[in-house]
Amino acid sequence: MLFKPYSVADSAEEDQSRLAELQLTKFTLENVGDAIFWIGEDARLFYVNQAACRSLGYSCQELLSLTVHDINPLFPPENWPEHWQQMKLTGNQTIESVHRAKDGRTFPVEISVNYLEFEGTAFHCSFVRDISDRKKAEAQLRESEERFHLTLDATSDGMWDRDLVNGNVYYGANWASSLGYDKDELVASGVSWRELLHPEDRDQAIAAVSSHLEGRTPVYGAEFRLRCKNGAWQWIQARGKVVSWDEQGRPLRFVGTHTDITDRKSVEEELKIRSEEIKMFAYSVAHDLKSPAVSLHGLADRLRKKGRGFSEDKRDLYYSRLIGSAEQIVAMVEKINLFIAAKEQLLCLENVSLAEVLQLIREEFTTRLELGGIRLLEPSRQPVLQADRLAMVRVLRNLIDNAVKYGGDELSEITISCREDETAHIVSVRDNGVGLKKEESRGLFAAFKRKKTSIGICGTGLGLAIVKDIVKQHGGEVWTEHDSRSGIAFCFSVPKAF
Repeated sequence: MLFKPYSVADSAEEDQSRLAELQLTKFTLENVGDAIFWIGEDARLFYVNQAACRSLGYSCQELLSLTVHDINPLFPPENWPEHWQQMKLTGNQTIESVHRAKDGRTFPVEISVNYLEFEGTAFHCSFVRDISDRKKAEAQLRESEERFHLTLDATSDGMWDRDLVNGNVYYGANWASSLGYDKDELVASGVSWRELLHPEDRDQAIAAVSSHLEGRTPVYGAEFRLRCKNGAWQWIQARGKVVSWDEQGRPLRFVGTHTDITDRKSVEEELKIRSEEIKMFAYSVAHDLKSPAVSLHGLADRLRKKGRGFSEDKRDLYYSRLIGSAEQIVAMVEKINLFIAAKEQLLCLENVSLAEVLQLIREEFTTRLELGGIRLLEPSRQPVLQADRLAMVRVLRNLIDNAVKYGGDELSEITISCREDETAHIVSVRDNGVGLKKEESRGLFAAFKRKKTSIGICGTGLGLAIVKDIVKQHGGEVWTEHDSRSGIAFCFSVPKAF
């Protein structure tokens, strides 16, 4: 028996007082909302209250004939001795488990177990609460959270949800896949957002987060690069907001999305480059046209004012210079038009015989080459290129014209050769003229770029820029190769499959 009868020596007043206390205790135990179970060392129930009977659907007598294992399907008999010893050491424990009612239904419960000893008798006093409503609410909250996460993930390139208390971060499936990772793989590897940040973007990206978490900005926004699984960098636009705080106003939860803006950044960079090119183009056009235009104006003004007093020979000289300056302007304008056309003209790809292209070039340059005593050597093997016929003529025309103009007095030979690798045909135009030092050839394919030795030679500096743009449109590359003795080779590649 848990309670022993009082001694007959006790006074009637003490008996009355203790009886009142016992009645109050029993009344309290019987009428509390939580189910109460007293369990002996043999796992049998020796006291249950009315709440316990109602929750399980048994009468009091029926319950007192059962053990813990009869009402808790998750607690087999073989686990009881270890549990008893553990409770003896710890004194109390709160766990979540399941109870099974008389009709067979099961429901979740929270059990607060206390190990007690009273006058030599050890027992467990367990307070049990039905948490079905709480579990249902938790399930609904989880479902709502999942829908929230799925919605954010589906409407962006990835979402994240950061618990600022314990540091855990939930990443959406898109967040991981957009970087080439599997979601589970990303979590298992423990790779953090900070570790994926590009070194040049890390400080400003972290500062943007801190600024929002500290309340200095109403929303979080930043652009930065993250490292993909394959090592490439992806530009990200991040947006987010703190959505919950504690009673002291400290942020608890931070939610946001990622959007891949790599393409946009590429366009912005291209526009920036193009803008600089346009500025340089306009400056160079104005600069190169200014000299002959000023010359025209000066000569014409001088003729207007003093032409009548000039001798015939002097007038002829002025007329000759006027025509030369005008022709220079016309030539420059034509070259500029060709340069613009090379950028805008659509390619018409076909099988182009290099032999046919070189025949046209030979016919065009025969007179100039003969006058200069220059030999044009052609390759023995002349493949068929997949290219735009007119574009290939323009490329070789500009390269040979460049060699003739700038080869100097030493120039006696221009050699065209052709080789190939697995992916492209490579054509080179080499001359044995004055050549260029390697450092002098840097930027040679840029618009209006001319070598220092070209002073006094009529030209626009657009020929090689036209070559570069045409080859780039074909998906190829241009470069120079230097001879240790003399001359220079201009090379370009044409992909076998465009």
